[in-house]
Amino acid sequence: MPNQLACFVSMNKNEEQDYAEQVGLTHYYHVCYEGCLTNFEIGDEGEEASELYPEVKYTTVEKYMKRYL
Repeated sequence: MPNQLACFVSMNKNEEQDYAEQVGLTHYYHVCYEGCLTNFEIGDEGEEASELYPEVKYTTVEKYMKRYL
């Protein structure tokens, strides 16, 4: 992945970027492209979201996609 990160940052080098902008792009890459905030295990003590918020009406992905198929 380091080559992809270097490519991603270099693609945005058309205008000179300071260090803060480069750090921001790096964080954006890790969060949006690598999914670093979603790559973790919940464990045995984890709660289902529908149990935490029973007042919210949830829609499954399958039911949602039936609108478009």
